[in-house]
Amino acid sequence: LDLGLPKMDGVSILERWREDGKTFPVMILTARDRWSEKVAGFDAGADDYVTKPFYTEEVLARLRALLRRASGHAVAAIEAGSLRLDTRAARATVNGEPIKL
Repeated sequence: LDLGLPKMDGVSILERWREDGKTFPVMILTARDRWSEKVAGFDAGADDYVTKPFYTEEVLARLRALLRRASGHAVAAIEAGSLRLDTRAARATVNGEPIKL
């Protein structure tokens, strides 16, 4: 996924995919190399972030690794019964009630 798309930026597209429940692996390929842009990409749900220029062999190796790890856990929240842990927001809830950490 490139971040510099003509009609909508890549981070917004990725956020929409994740909100819609899409859990497929996503690699961002972009010229944007500031740390804050990388953090935004990962927080939006990216599994990897590669800046241009890049070596094709490295991108292929990263794609193979993404496919190996793909297990449907592309969202930041982990749920077990009534317990929900949002790893991005560092919040935990039980039955929707916040747990003080």
